[in-house]
Amino acid sequence: MLIDVPIFVVGFALGGLFVFRGMRTAIKRELSKPPLSEEEQDERARQLVAKARSEMSPNDDKRTTEGIDAARTLIESIEARATAEGNRLWRMLGEVKDRIGEAPFCIVDGQALVHPELQRELSKPGNEALSEMLVSMARRRPKGPE
Repeated sequence: MLIDVPIFVVGFALGGLFVFRGMRTAIKRELSKPPLSEEEQDERARQLVAKARSEMSPNDDKRTTEGIDAARTLIESIEARATAEGNRLWRMLGEVKDRIGEAPFCIVDGQALVHPELQRELSKPGNEALSEMLVSMARRRPKGPE
């Protein structure tokens, strides 16, 4: 009985370590992938729509209409939130620029360079989405000639 507890603890710790390392590797792999191009995004959307249509029965007209309305409402909500967050980021960049007298953010060869003052603003609670927007901008910006 006394030997079972240490064996359990060691097994639990090793299992947790392997799970953590696996998750970290998977996240790293996802982040290293280049973002989908517009054509790839369109193709993926077409595949999802085709799959959804194939799974619907012909008698689902009412549910289909309700689903389309719900999807449209969701998309409009996401667009409105993204626009609001973009406007907030734009205002924040302007405020920091006014305080420091120079551009607080630039992209060079696909790398985002952020002024420490902007980093402080972005590290405040509620600004996580703004940081993600800057990372997304850096990823989408083409790299310079090599």
